[in-house]
Amino acid sequence: MQKTGLEYFESYWNLIDIGSLIINFFYIGSFAVNFVRAQEFFPLEVIRIFGGFAAFTMWIKIFYWMRLFPELAYYVKLISQTILDSMSFSLLVLIILISFANFFYIINRNNEEGGEVNYVTEVTGYQFLDSLLDVYLMGALGAFDPATYQNGYGAKFAIPMLFLATFIISIVFMNMLIAIMGETFAQV
Repeated sequence: MQKTGLEYFESYWNLIDIGSLIINFFYIGSFAVNFVRAQEFFPLEVIRIFGGFAAFTMWIKIFYWMRLFPELAYYVKLISQTILDSMSFSLLVLIILISFANFFYIINRNNEEGGEVNYVTEVTGYQFLDSLLDVYLMGALGAFDPATYQNGYGAKFAIPMLFLATFIISIVFMNMLIAIMGETFAQV
């Protein structure tokens, strides 16, 4: 960092390293504060969350060190380049997920006012975030129950949008992602 200045922060490996150090600092620091104060200033649940992220980032740093071995360096480069090449495409995926999530969020409001039917599964307690999660699970992973969309005020529109969402997200976008990965593989 002393040699390159702010260019040090252009490498995502350096950002992962700094992130890992910061999270580990907070993890150990919160334990130290609780120990010195002889009371629970930071709840143990919060400390464990920091611990989970600290362990995760340290495991990810192993990928960086695997570049030292020629037989593994190729795969680390391939993974890194695939992630970089798919970043701009991920923006398009996010936009299509938000568009379908917004549709289900809005038509679900009709069902809240007078019915038992709910097109959006409550997970986080934030309806739009739950809608986004539902659409992701529906489109990217194929995890949905068609019977959920057959009832309620918007059923005539929910089913066609369900099919459209699964087609566009699962077939079109996921196959485009596979094509991007194939192109990256050929380049690397």
